[in-house]
Amino acid sequence: MSELVTICMPTYNPKESFFYEAMDCALNQTYENIEVLIIDDNSTVDVFKLLSLFNDPRIKYLRNSTNLGMVKNWNTGIQSASGKWLKFHFQDDLMELDCIEKLLKIALDSNTKLSIANRLYLAEEGQEQHLKIHDKNKNLGDYFGSSVINPSQIIEILKKYSLAYNFFGEPMVGLVRSDIFSEYGLFDESIKQIVDFEFWLRVCLNEKFSFIDEPLNKFRIHSKSQSNQNKVSRKVGPTLTDRVFVTDKMLNHKSYKSFKNSFKDDELNNYLIRFYKQIIVRSGFFRFRRTFTDKKAYLNHLNNNELFWALFKDVETIFGKVF
Repeated sequence: MSELVTICMPTYNPKESFFYEAMDCALNQTYENIEVLIIDDNSTVDVFKLLSLFNDPRIKYLRNSTNLGMVKNWNTGIQSASGKWLKFHFQDDLMELDCIEKLLKIALDSNTKLSIANRLYLAEEGQEQHLKIHDKNKNLGDYFGSSVINPSQIIEILKKYSLAYNFFGEPMVGLVRSDIFSEYGLFDESIKQIVDFEFWLRVCLNEKFSFIDEPLNKFRIHSKSQSNQNKVSRKVGPTLTDRVFVTDKMLNHKSYKSFKNSFKDDELNNYLIRFYKQIIVRSGFFRFRRTFTDKKAYLNHLNNNELFWALFKDVETIFGKVF
């Protein structure tokens, strides 16, 4: 194995100790033909100074002239990478030292363009309650051992659970051959929370991929992480809003054609009805009505709620009526 792998580290105001640990994981991989690409999203922290402790020619540092935001910064990393393969590795996460070696080997041995490994969660002190939420999530290891997984198998999971769980994992779980991005596009910048899930679906509903049922990555949960910030932002409910937007994309985007065509007769309508019922219940619109003193105040609240109007638009379009 001699193909160049880009380890892409999107970075913004990293915590020093976490950043050093993440860098150590990247630079000490048993697979040595790597570049470690740091994409600094215009941090106020001096990331270049932090990197000065690492004297390694494989480090490549780029700084955005303005703050692009999380997803645009990910895409900038993809477009700036030199490797034939790319793996995300975030500024506060960890990976096993043989992670790249194992992911690349199984991809080459299985002739796949993508390999994914399982992951563990690490909670910063005071964030342990979030582990309970993550522990409830389904993952590929709940369905498969280490193997090559086909699109038809992903379709079956998606039909059963809809978009309830990101059963693939975060961006750092996968090693992606770079031409995948040319074929299926970059991360969708209109999505706030489940952008990684949507990308994995877009690819894996069309491509077989290799899976290692072994936790080669560790995802750190802390109060300032982007995923936690999104989860506490209940004003627009990004986790729910995203699922409505992605469902609409699944009905119309060419990359989801195999999923849509897998339904027979009224199966698709029944699937959508079940999905929207789940969203409505989880959003708490009807339960929340009791907290308002009159109907007008409640309607004013809904009128300013992005998720409500996302639901309104799609339900009316699909079923020809308002729920």
